[in-house]
Amino acid sequence: MTSFSAPAGDRDFDWGPQRTSILAILALVFALPCFIPGVGFIASLLAVFALVGIASSKGRVGGTGLAVAALVLGLISTAFWGALGYGAWQMVNKFSSAATAPVAAIITAAQKGEFQNARDGMISYSAEKLTDERLAAFQTEVNDKLGAYQSAPKGLFDLISAYGEISHLMKAPPQNGDPQIPLPLRFEKGAALVLLEIDPTKQHEADTKKSKSLPIRNFMIVAADGTVIQLLDPALLPKSTWNGNIQIDSGGKVRAKEKGEPVIITPDEQPAFEPAATPVEPKKPGGA
Repeated sequence: MTSFSAPAGDRDFDWGPQRTSILAILALVFALPCFIPGVGFIASLLAVFALVGIASSKGRVGGTGLAVAALVLGLISTAFWGALGYGAWQMVNKFSSAATAPVAAIITAAQKGEFQNARDGMISYSAEKLTDERLAAFQTEVNDKLGAYQSAPKGLFDLISAYGEISHLMKAPPQNGDPQIPLPLRFEKGAALVLLEIDPTKQHEADTKKSKSLPIRNFMIVAADGTVIQLLDPALLPKSTWNGNIQIDSGGKVRAKEKGEPVIITPDEQPAFEPAATPVEPKKPGGA
């Protein structure tokens, strides 16, 4: 009598109790601390591998619920950090195009002897004071102390690294009373801190430029040893009474926020201080 035996792969075997997928457990472990950048992506990958392994185990491996939960958390975390990273990348690009690139262009033009191009990057009353002789002296000081200009930070991580290189200079930067924006730039002899001064009341001048840069009033460069190289002597410029907050919108324009309207007062227009007169009390009738 002929008997038929089913292939070994189709026979029913008792594999014992169902076990939980190790990958599903690991995926959930990585998904829970979703506040840490990058772990959500790892959790999503582990969850996908776990689901594939569970589906092909013919019931021997469980943990589908854990894998699905890890996958959902991982995708949400990845989407959140991806959007946050994209926003930071956009902000760095706008900051670079509005502030860092124009300052670098002025320094480069001065080092090449293209003095008119350097003046074109400044607002009108600063450009008038920026003579060829001053630009030549500035170029000599920069070359002697820092060497040729190399590059500005590119991207978020490079920007963070560049600020780290000049962190010791930012602890107590030199001040001249005007609002300053700290910028890192790299030169032939190392990184340096640039303190940029802007005049928000002259934003319309920057709007007419193709670069859409900030209205640059002045800046100084602080070398690694603390040496300060000033583009313009602050005494040559009108005194700014603006002391509000600086904001750069999506178009690279400056938005000045303060209680009153920002004004520029030249030194000779500065009103003299006059003490208030002391009121005289009227004498009482019959008094001395």
